[in-house]
Amino acid sequence: MHNVNIHPGFNANIMDLFKIKVITIADQEKLCAILVNEMATKKYLNYNPTYDVVEGCEDFRYLGKTGQFADHALIFMLRGLTKKLEAAHRTLPIY
Repeated sequence: MHNVNIHPGFNANIMDLFKIKVITIADQEKLCAILVNEMATKKYLNYNPTYDVVEGCEDFRYLGKTGQFADHALIFMLRGLTKKLEAAHRTLPIY
């Protein structure tokens, strides 16, 4: 997961990794819980030279960006119930 580029919104690359993982594990190991949480983030701006963009403002993907600092994130976590299976995905911002 460290090599996956993360952008605001749901990331298809992460969903593809989940699909690959599900194919390779036993049915009993597929029992999991999806946890959703909100967390506060520090207000900051960061230049991303890979994409030539400044990050840190609210970005509602298809609805556009605002000039406001993003100060919250939604976190989606997948936790295994019968086996240690843990993965997290964050989406910025929520408001």
